[in-house]
Amino acid sequence: MSQTERSVLNYIRHALGNHLSIPILWYISHHDKATYEQIRGYIIYVTNTDLKQALSELVTYHVLNDKQGVYTFTKDGQALVPIIDEIFQWAQTTAKKS
Repeated sequence: MSQTERSVLNYIRHALGNHLSIPILWYISHHDKATYEQIRGYIIYVTNTDLKQALSELVTYHVLNDKQGVYTFTKDGQALVPIIDEIFQWAQTTAKKS
């Protein structure tokens, strides 16, 4: 594996590696925007600290914008929407086999 590949994979791990990232991104992708309270109501069994950290990481890595407590995708983050949908479809299909 090249150094460039390692760097890219490391970036992905940091930007999207939080266990809450996919549920957060899926929720926002289906609502265009969301407040902390809306996301908190959607994702159950999560601490406020963990959710705040996940949102902060997504903002830091330019996946989401935080404008006065309303989260939306950045232009770069918007490119993840089809990927999030594919992951969701994969999970629906494979979960039935488990």
